[in-house]
Amino acid sequence: MIIEAKYGALCAFPWKASEEDPSQIEGRWAEDDSPYVVTCPAQLRDQLVDLQGRLYDELASLKDLQKEVNEQRRRLDVFLGGSYNA
Repeated sequence: MIIEAKYGALCAFPWKASEEDPSQIEGRWAEDDSPYVVTCPAQLRDQLVDLQGRLYDELASLKDLQKEVNEQRRRLDVFLGGSYNA
């Protein structure tokens, strides 16, 4: 999925507000699940975590929809006597 490839670092895992520093957000890399830290103004931290959480949820919904579309395409292709190639 193009969105996942382009924004994987932002949307692979939900961000968490740091418990140690009010100006830090903790994230995880999609490639190897290693942690990274985003530093931002403390006043924006919770809003950024919330916004990223919404993006994460939307991407998960898009992935689910894509799976359903692929399954429906496969079923139609099988019904029509073809061999499905995604």
